[in-house]
Amino acid sequence: MLRLRVPLALVAMFMLVALVIGVLIGGRLMQDWNAFHNPAPAGGISQSALAALEAKPLSLPTLKAGDNCPNSPGNSAAFDFGSGPVYVNGGPEAISPWGYYFDVTYFTAPDLTGPVLIRGRDLMSNRIVVFVGANSAGTVVGTDTRAGSRVTQRAELALDAGHPHSRGTNGYGVFPVRQGLSKGWVGCVGFQVDGPDFTETVTAFAAP
Repeated sequence: MLRLRVPLALVAMFMLVALVIGVLIGGRLMQDWNAFHNPAPAGGISQSALAALEAKPLSLPTLKAGDNCPNSPGNSAAFDFGSGPVYVNGGPEAISPWGYYFDVTYFTAPDLTGPVLIRGRDLMSNRIVVFVGANSAGTVVGTDTRAGSRVTQRAELALDAGHPHSRGTNGYGVFPVRQGLSKGWVGCVGFQVDGPDFTETVTAFAAP
C-alpha cells in the first residue's frame, strides 16, 4: 500500500483554515440566534431604559366582528392621530406578498425627552404591527423582501425623543417610520405609546 507523505506545515495550514471557517460559521449562527431572541434597542436608547418601558402591560382593547372601531383623531389640525405628547400622520401604502406597509410619520412634543416605546396590533384580528428599518426594536418576529432586499420585522418601535430625525414646525420631533401588518388584518388598529411617565393610546380605522 502506498503512503502519501504530506508536509506537517501543509497539514497545519489546512487545520488552521478549517478552524477559521468553523469560527466564522459559528459566529454567524450565534449572531442570527441573538438577533431573533434578544431585543434590540434603537438609536441612543439603552437596553435597560427599553426594558423598563416593555415592562408596562399592553392594554389595548379587543374587538369582535360588528364592534365599532374607536377612533382617536389628533387634537390639532397638524396631526392625524394622537392626543399627545406623541402624534402620528398617515402615509403611503405598499403591498408585498406578506402584507401591507405604511410609511408614516411620528411626532414628539418639543419638550419631550427620553425614550418612547410604541407597540400596536389590529384590534379585531389580533395581528401585531411590525416595524422595519430605523427605530425598529424588540424581538424579531419575521422577515420579508422589499425591492430585492431582505428586511427584518420587529415587534416594537423605540423613539429617542431628545434626538429626533429632524425638527418640524414649532420644534416637534419628526420620525419617519415604516410599519406593517400581515395579510388578513381588518383595519381597526390600536397603538400603545409609553414613556417613563405617560401612557397614550392611539386608535384608527384604515381598511386594507
